[in-house]
Amino acid sequence: MQDDLQTQQTQQTQQTQQTQRAMDMDQDDQQSEDDDVPEVTQKSMIAATKYMQTLSKDDIDRKVKDLVRYALFMESSRTPIRRKDIYEKVLSKEQTKGFPLFFQRAQERLQSVFGLEMVQLPMKQGRRTGGGSASAASRRAVAAAAAAAAAAQGSQGSQGTHAAIPAANASNAWVLRSVLSETQREVALSLSPRDSPRLALLSVLLSLIYANGRSITEERLDGYLNRLGIRRNSEHPVFGKVEGELSQFQRQGYLDRTRVRTADGDAASFVWGSRAKVEFSEAQVMSFMADMYPSLNDSARDRLVKGIERNAGLVGRH
Repeated sequence: MQDDLQTQQTQQTQQTQQTQRAMDMDQDDQQSEDDDVPEVTQKSMIAATKYMQTLSKDDIDRKVKDLVRYALFMESSRTPIRRKDIYEKVLSKEQTKGFPLFFQRAQERLQSVFGLEMVQLPMKQGRRTGGGSASAASRRAVAAAAAAAAAAQGSQGSQGTHAAIPAANASNAWVLRSVLSETQREVALSLSPRDSPRLALLSVLLSLIYANGRSITEERLDGYLNRLGIRRNSEHPVFGKVEGELSQFQRQGYLDRTRVRTADGDAASFVWGSRAKVEFSEAQVMSFMADMYPSLNDSARDRLVKGIERNAGLVGRH
């Protein structure tokens, strides 16, 4: 009977690993497909301007609204907004000529009406496209359109705490992020009873990864969670099925699961996903971790923050 139990556990482990490999391959395939989309260059930006002059104001406004609705719909399921999908589902083949300017006007509408902006995701860790300078030129052109929209709105209310993504490291995908100030978000937004525990769990996971040199092995993560009374394979009274939440965070792009080499061989490891990198700042994570110790005086809090920075590799980096 013990042999049967061990066999069953082995089969479950193999199935989990196969599922994870399939998820990783699917994410890589989606990024590869984005590389096949025609490049956006300065030349095509000029062509886009000329093309937009052939359209009526109503036609442009209608298509901008379509793009805004599509972005909001995709964000409702935490699905990245991919340029390839915009070409296929929002714009006709002829209308793709005007993509950079449709994108810019949709960005302006999202910012002014919804207090949101489309933020470009970085590529998955350890992966770069083979397109080289052409891909970089494409992303710079689209980034320029987004920057122009941001400049038109002004800097008021922007979070301003996130580092810009270098063009060579940026993907052809975006997510929506709030441009409201901290005070405005507290007034305008309220988390559902379901979202609050999920955000708390995600904050804990991202903090543990960050404080462990930006990468944490599965075994070490389990050790930390166990000390907090959180077990991945058991249902938690607040967080629910923790293993299921971990899988959901991976699907939504908050976490990436990779393989790292250790003294004992290869091990599964977690790092921040592309969505986490644009939705959370390092300052927010350090503040969250320091707030876990409210009794600390200013001096002790500073020492804690410096210790976190040292573990994250920030000390001596500049």
